[in-house]
Amino acid sequence: MAFKRTYQYIITAFVAMLVLGCIEEIEFETETFESALVIEATITNEMGVQEIVLSRTFRFEDDGPVPETGATVRILSNGVSIGFSEVEPGVYLSDSPFAAQSNIDYQLKITTS
Repeated sequence: MAFKRTYQYIITAFVAMLVLGCIEEIEFETETFESALVIEATITNEMGVQEIVLSRTFRFEDDGPVPETGATVRILSNGVSIGFSEVEPGVYLSDSPFAAQSNIDYQLKITTS
């Protein structure tokens, strides 16, 4: 019976340590950083306005990604150029609806400020 009571005390103490234990927050700081362009795009085979989202990488200590504004975005295919316009910071929509087709090469051209 004494063994059972000791076992219960040990389990209770262990659970209390897990629940009430201190957690020390670690402050991360970026030592080296290289800004890179992040491109989020899915061009579908459904006829419609296509969307491309542009942003920049960010440091751990920053609040989040910074939208890439003022860029020139276009898709080239078989001599045809499809332009994109910025509708909100970092979000670019195709100027005209289109659908990607199989067995055709597409190139995404982006010029940033």
